[in-house]
Amino acid sequence: MYLELEKARGLIEKKKFTEALEMLLPLEDSDEGGPEILKLISLCYKNSGDSKNAFVYFKAFTDSEHKKILQENKAKTEELNNALTIHQSRKETKLLQEKNTELQKANDELNNLRKKKNEILEIISEELKLPIVTIQGISMNHFRKISDDKSESFDEIKKDLELVENLSQDILKNVNSILEKNKEEHRA
Repeated sequence: MYLELEKARGLIEKKKFTEALEMLLPLEDSDEGGPEILKLISLCYKNSGDSKNAFVYFKAFTDSEHKKILQENKAKTEELNNALTIHQSRKETKLLQEKNTELQKANDELNNLRKKKNEILEIISEELKLPIVTIQGISMNHFRKISDDKSESFDEIKKDLELVENLSQDILKNVNSILEKNKEEHRA
């Protein structure tokens, strides 16, 4: 095909338009030469004075060139869209990885704080149990002595001791409740 086009160009340069047309017209439907064949045919008709056919083939040439450019643009647009999609996906993936890392750090920090809170609450509750149990024991001991004496002068002390006993029992219940909640949170 290339040699035939070169030969036709040579004939056109020698102003042998009829011979060039005879060579080019059978090739016009060929995909190989494409728009170039149409352009050369138009040039032959123009130079031989056939304006009508020159215009028809020049229009076919420009339509073919336009179609070719549109196809190239479509392919380039598709290529750019694919590249953009890949770029955006990579960017989103990177952003998600960064957010995931931040969430993991926050989660680790939260777990550390929860662990420290549980340790502190266990220490506090253990530290509170001994004095409360001691106070409770002493108050029970005094309460028994007062009950045995049945002395009315000790009524006031008895009321105070009952109050201390009730408060200490409430505190123990609260401490035990806190410990239970911590254990449940720790399991979850």
